Amino acid sequence: MFIVKNMGEPVEKTLFLFTSSYPYSSAAEDTFIEPELPHLQKHFKTIIMIPRTLRGTRAQVPAYINVDTSLGEKLRLGDGILPALNICLNAILSKIFYYELIKKKKLLFHYRSLMFLVYFSGVSHIVQKWLKKFLENQKPVLSSTLFYTYWLNEVPLGICQIKAEKPEMKIICRAHGGDMFEDRYNPPYLPFRPEIFEFINKIYIASKNGAKYLSKKYPEHKQIFKVSLLGVADPQSETNMSTDGIFRIVSCSFLRPVKRIDLLISGLKELGIMRKNQEFEWIHIGDGPLKASLEKLAATLLPNNIKHKFFGFLPNSGVIEYYKNNPIDVFINVSASEGGNPVSIMEAQSCGIPVIASAVGGNKEIISDKVGILLSPNPSPEEIARAILDFIEDPSLIKERKINSKINWKENYNAEKNFSNFSQEIAAIVDHN
Repeated sequence: MFIVKNMGEPVEKTLFLFTSSYPYSSAAEDTFIEPELPHLQKHFKTIIMIPRTLRGTRAQVPAYINVDTSLGEKLRLGDGILPALNICLNAILSKIFYYELIKKKKLLFHYRSLMFLVYFSGVSHIVQKWLKKFLENQKPVLSSTLFYTYWLNEVPLGICQIKAEKPEMKIICRAHGGDMFEDRYNPPYLPFRPEIFEFINKIYIASKNGAKYLSKKYPEHKQIFKVSLLGVADPQSETNMSTDGIFRIVSCSFLRPVKRIDLLISGLKELGIMRKNQEFEWIHIGDGPLKASLEKLAATLLPNNIKHKFFGFLPNSGVIEYYKNNPIDVFINVSASEGGNPVSIMEAQSCGIPVIASAVGGNKEIISDKVGILLSPNPSPEEIARAILDFIEDPSLIKERKINSKINWKENYNAEKNFSNFSQEIAAIVDHN
């Protein structure tokens, strides 16, 4: 464990960065977090990364990052009866669990929400106990330390409970989608929102849509909400259009139901039927629990004039390399919801690839008629097919929107600019006593 001590020399800033799993792969956070790290280093002498779960393969992190696995070892989140019993026991021992039940008695009649409360309370109680001991061992100078959680979940709740005893602590948090939009749950519920907002210094939200949502739902806390867009690095080149008569389509996402890849396959089926004499190639980048079933569905539904391939997981660098070295005509996203502005779309636009996307969440901010085509929130397979045909029937649309996609990335989603500004701002929070 890396120990921070005050030895009498000038105090330098320390950052505790709490992730879901990074540098472990299970949460697939590398695309979001890796481009930010060099900018954080410019403002914090010591960066200690603390993953919540330790599942998956471990990536190599820069030498200036110290990884502490003690929280993940304490939580031991995963499948099985023992982790579940540990969380339940800690929920029972947590005062805030009973506080929330008294405040919201209806939770007793909604099993899913009650289990969500048990999970939140139990994990946050473990985080609280862990952090109390962690601070006793580390002895950081709290006035020059920032606690930064990458998700608005039960981890900041546990940290905020310590801040109630140590008000000099400074805490910030990013918010993205499922950790912010309560209406994604049935019934709509995310525990302890006001309790977190009371103690946190700033919440940086990955989309204007998300900031508007939180400000409307919690107007008494709107002063802590701020839009902070993510970004991707300049690939230093652009993707070429196809020149061999094959029209190439790419999608990139984790393979889970909300991404609606089954709907995309149905749309591609219609496309192949509408243009029987046109050859197509569809590539999907990304892994997930639905991979086998979706591969089977594509093999069953797609006509012979649509070749397809599931690449599985590629790191951010691998995605960009593929875009740089292979012709692609359009990128497509048909998600049922997107909390922030999808990094997958930022990557495509950074390489000058036009985008077709469903008009949900952050998609509505990053896509316009200038850079691509917005589908309806719940497009039919026919609507998806006709949007792709628009590009085929008018190739000038691709050329124009390739240029505008690159401009949109440069102006709004350039990692160098966005993460530099973000890092500078959060360092100033430490300076402000």
